[in-house]
Amino acid sequence: MKRRNAGVKCCLRAQTAEPAGGGRNNPGADPGICSGRWVRPYGGCLYPCRRTALCRSPQAPPARTAASPIPVVPPGLLRHVVHNRRPIMNNVERVEQMYAAFGRGAIPEILERLAEDVEWEYGSNGAPVPWLQPRKGRAAVTGFFQVLAEQVEITEFSPKAILGQGDLVVGVIDVRARVKATGRVVPEPDEVHLWYFNQQGLVRKFRHRADTWAAVEALKP
Repeated sequence: MKRRNAGVKCCLRAQTAEPAGGGRNNPGADPGICSGRWVRPYGGCLYPCRRTALCRSPQAPPARTAASPIPVVPPGLLRHVVHNRRPIMNNVERVEQMYAAFGRGAIPEILERLAEDVEWEYGSNGAPVPWLQPRKGRAAVTGFFQVLAEQVEITEFSPKAILGQGDLVVGVIDVRARVKATGRVVPEPDEVHLWYFNQQGLVRKFRHRADTWAAVEALKP
């Protein structure tokens, strides 16, 4: 019969725990020393443990003193890891979902992921391309999608790479569009999108890095 390590507590100061007495991951380990890698205070896996911490079974809990902090498992973290067993959505996943929504034409799903005071085409010098004009605020960004739909038919939108670091996500996209008024095609291999997120996971700044000269030429009558 395999030995279960439910109810084990240790590493109270670091709010971590680890199984005692070996078990599936550490057969033959010293029953008084933390030697596993990942456990949680009440059985299963959750926290990394310090190897030098002592573990005691629930039948012999460590004595409490005034200096001994009471371990607190954040309710949200416990619920998230134990029940969902899936990491919180990161910014790269948010961009992936916005690209998927754009492909479906679900523009409201994109708008709801923008901060109220989002800077759209931040730092732009106002190139004479109607859909690449600077805009401020979520409501104003609606104009970007309206102008884009009125003037351009997108025939290709293929994300090639989505890279994230901190609050910045960079998307590299192959785009091909036809200007409706002239019929000219604007090929845009490796168009770059820069997404900046705030602490709430909403887009606070965005900008295209595109071939504006090609778009201007395609708009000429």
